[in-house]
Amino acid sequence: MIVADRNLIFLHQEATSREEIIGRLAFALQAMGYIGPDYEEAVLEREKEFPTGLPSEGVYVAIPHAFSGDVRKTGVAVAVLDTPVDFINMGDPDEVLPCSMVFLMCNAEGADSHIDDLQELMGMFSEPELLTKLYEAKDVEEFAYYFEHPELFEEE
Repeated sequence: MIVADRNLIFLHQEATSREEIIGRLAFALQAMGYIGPDYEEAVLEREKEFPTGLPSEGVYVAIPHAFSGDVRKTGVAVAVLDTPVDFINMGDPDEVLPCSMVFLMCNAEGADSHIDDLQELMGMFSEPELLTKLYEAKDVEEFAYYFEHPELFEEE
């Protein structure tokens, strides 16, 4: 399970491009000891070939990440944007998605664990009500609570 480090959740952010918000999140991850200086470039390079915009229902999200040896701890940095930033749809490279939440993921435990974390996030993001609650969170604690309790939104 991916844990939400409260020091890496940033609400009401503004950015002009996906590169800018990825850079800001990578800076935060590096400052907290999650990644080294080469991870940001690896993510930006991967984004060109394998885009990470997710065509979720309601609130669009992006999950930029890279398979890199420059990861020291597993985690995720999150930006909730007041104005969406364009990411390319991971399933359709001709479609641009205005993403309002960006989850920069890093995994230090290998490719299998990395894929598991990605699948966990994508499963969470298939719940429109959860996405709305995350986007509308009033503070970091509320965001972290919903992020850490996605089962509250699973259909029975």
